Amino acid sequence: MIIPELHNCYLKTKVINQLTFTASQENTQGLHYEIGLLLTVFGSVFLFLGVVLLFDKGLLAIGNILFVCGIGCLIGPQRTFRFFFQQHRVKASLAFFGGMTVVLLGWPIVGMVIEFFGFYLLFKGFLPFIISSLRQLPIIGSILRTPPLGRVSSIV
Repeated sequence: MIIPELHNCYLKTKVINQLTFTASQENTQGLHYEIGLLLTVFGSVFLFLGVVLLFDKGLLAIGNILFVCGIGCLIGPQRTFRFFFQQHRVKASLAFFGGMTVVLLGWPIVGMVIEFFGFYLLFKGFLPFIISSLRQLPIIGSILRTPPLGRVSSIV
């Protein structure tokens, strides 16, 4: 025999636990996205600073690691693995990760050239979308419409 008060209390607890689990799961996914975005931005900043500061090995290594970890957090580990290791992207992925390895081994200029080539091959499909999105921004859009950059961005 089930006591109605206990049964109702059990059902309420079960519903509350289910809602709490669902809410925490959604918060975790949002948190992964925010952390991934932050890691990707910091990785890009460290890579930029490493290049500007005459190919500083430490900044480039940290930037590479943060960038790849950020991409993994942004889109998830399985989708990241699928993105980098698709059949038609093997050459680009090998160049990208090979360049990272060369940077980590201590040859930053050669490694960055190889890595940039791999990065271009990996993300060249996204370039038109990125440029059209940047053209919509107030300040950057007007810079991209200037004559020298306008010709280059229209070619891409």
